[in-house]
Amino acid sequence: MTEFKKAEDLFDRLLQAHETLVINHLPKANSSSRDELPPSKEDLQQYNNFENLINQCGDYILKFKKRLLDASKNPDVAVYGPKMKTKVEGLIERYEQVYEQYQDIIQPLFEHAVLEEKDRLRREEESNAIIIKRRQKDKKDAIEKDVEQKAQWAAHFDKTRKEMERAQQEREAADKERADAQDAELIAKRREEEIRILSMDEDTKRRKEFKQLLESGKSCVLITGGFHEATITCPGTDRIYLNNSRKGFVRYALREGYSLTPVYGFGETDTFSNVQGMWAFRFWLNSGTFQLPADIGYVQYFLKGRG
Repeated sequence: MTEFKKAEDLFDRLLQAHETLVINHLPKANSSSRDELPPSKEDLQQYNNFENLINQCGDYILKFKKRLLDASKNPDVAVYGPKMKTKVEGLIERYEQVYEQYQDIIQPLFEHAVLEEKDRLRREEESNAIIIKRRQKDKKDAIEKDVEQKAQWAAHFDKTRKEMERAQQEREAADKERADAQDAELIAKRREEEIRILSMDEDTKRRKEFKQLLESGKSCVLITGGFHEATITCPGTDRIYLNNSRKGFVRYALREGYSLTPVYGFGETDTFSNVQGMWAFRFWLNSGTFQLPADIGYVQYFLKGRG
């Protein structure tokens, strides 16, 4: 396609855009002031399209005018023949008519709307810039607030952890203090019991037999018992007979984790040859039907060999 053909096609599009503007807007301009022109987006799009076309077509017209001017000065450099020259001059003339209407009527008519649209776009850009800046500031503030809040949480966590550790240390110290006090109390009671045992008369039968038992190499432990243990216990055996009321102690000891160690056990009779047999009678006797021990608070020694 030749350059002139491109210019003609572009000019045809320019005429169509010019016709659209004249039909849609020139009657309004004749009936009222230019301020009544509605600055709609469609109007501005049509005007911008027309303005782009007239500028593009104007570039071709300037080239054609320069070539005609050069040919008039020097015919040897002429580009167009007589027939083509006539077509080019006709295209230039029609373009100048349209451009004259553009300058005198169309451009003043749309100038106010274009300025308003540019001002609107400027305000919109400023508003968008303010919104973007505000969002960036809000985001920055949110990040700073989140960091500050996390720092507060960490400080609170450390404070709570230290308080819990201090409370745990205080509880452990209190438990240790109570345990030490209990140990001291047990040691004192043990010492009292040792003194009580050592204060026994060495000439008694129980003292002698107990000494003989220890000298034989056997381990012995004194267990405070009652009438039941005194009549049931067999000296020198690795067992202790307990009635129903004493079995709760065993269950409690096992449940709480205390160690139960088999020992040579005996009651008030200590080391003596207890009469064996008659188990049913002896259990009946120890079941509580024998009221005398409960009344007097201690066990009376009846059998032979009791110390």
